[in-house]
Amino acid sequence: MNPFLRKYLPAIILFLICIEAAGAISPDYTNMGRLLVVNRQSIQFIDTCISNLKNPVDPARPEGFRADVENLFLKALKSDFFANIWYLQGDYSRTYRELRNSQDSLQEIYRKILENYIDETWILLEASAPLIVRTRDNEARHLLQLGYRDLESARMFHQSGNNIRPTLHNNQIQYYADGIKRIRRGRRYAILSLIEARLPREEKPEFQVVTLDDVRTASENEDLRQTDYERVLNLMINMIGRQLIPSQVSSGSRGRQITVILLEVHQDNYNRLISDRRSVWQRMAAELKTDEMHARDVLPNRNSSNRGTVSAEESDPEEIKPPTTNEKPNPSNPGSTTNPPGSQPGIPGTKPEASPSPRTNPPGSTSPPGNVPATNPAQ
Repeated sequence: MNPFLRKYLPAIILFLICIEAAGAISPDYTNMGRLLVVNRQSIQFIDTCISNLKNPVDPARPEGFRADVENLFLKALKSDFFANIWYLQGDYSRTYRELRNSQDSLQEIYRKILENYIDETWILLEASAPLIVRTRDNEARHLLQLGYRDLESARMFHQSGNNIRPTLHNNQIQYYADGIKRIRRGRRYAILSLIEARLPREEKPEFQVVTLDDVRTASENEDLRQTDYERVLNLMINMIGRQLIPSQVSSGSRGRQITVILLEVHQDNYNRLISDRRSVWQRMAAELKTDEMHARDVLPNRNSSNRGTVSAEESDPEEIKPPTTNEKPNPSNPGSTTNPPGSQPGIPGTKPEASPSPRTNPPGSTSPPGNVPATNPAQ
């Protein structure tokens, strides 16, 4: 055997096997799978934002912003569920159609959630600004400036997302998601600036005395150290209990009355569910059924077989056939046809419209042109 073939023959055989295995997978299968994974990630991200929205005052009348967003979210979940079912069946055209419907609903949800975040963050920063100006705390002033910076950055993400073509679903959703992440960071700065302005000077870490024993204890218990989320949460609970900071902020400067609860905002900033809320996704996913997926493929209640027994309101409109043009003239009267002009085709006994001007013979008539009186076949 040729030494070249002896050396590279196993590699060539392995390469051919890989090509054959790759060709067995449909490209639509791979592309649709990736799109479905991205859409599911978008649903998971926005689920926390929707679940943390304020509940309606009267559960018997679920109206308002949360109800509108939940209706859109239910449509997105249904379309995503149907898309996954069609994907498992190998029907990629229907998978793509349902996926687009889900992304259309998610685009609207992301836009509304980001706009709501912008309004609430504006209220938070406005509530902190007068207090910081009076205290003249440089650290709190700097945190407030960072909050306004992230607020303006989130508004730019919102504007950029609106300017993207709506058919580019993933791009527009990604811009809105980046805006939500940025505005959450701005809300953190707003809360920290309020805490920094109201915290007594002797309680601030930079003004406390640290001994060598404290350093040793901190190094030994480093694993038990609190996270930033827990540290700020405990500090907020302590300051609210001592009435150093308000528990909520309310204002109507954005065209509607907005009430922001600081503890709920802090939990939402770290993408965590509020303690008394439940995931909307889990609640709605338990109600999804495959029966609705085939509702579009079922014939209407009234069709060609039962058109005489079922009312017309439960069916599609009946198609009206256009009148035929190859009708022969009446041999007894050359100037008339089977259906005279002005009468409805297929309905005998209808009179033609009166015309004061003389009428010429229809095409195909053998009689010479002239004033031929119109006749009614029914008479």
